[in-house]
Amino acid sequence: MLSASALKELVLLKIEAQGFKRTKENEVFIKSLAEAFIEHITTAGVVNTSVTTPQGLGTGIGKIS
Repeated sequence: MLSASALKELVLLKIEAQGFKRTKENEVFIKSLAEAFIEHITTAGVVNTSVTTPQGLGTGIGKIS
């Protein structure tokens, strides 16, 4: 499951590893970005799929959640 809060924490860990300091300002900024990314992916994202079943090959479109 996609999670804006988990994405925010991952981004903060990555930027701290690069030497940036965690501040309230960049936490709010990154939280806003993470929420926007997750919202966009879950509302606009689709996945084309294909599977092989005993009945043959099947294809379809799935929604990202």
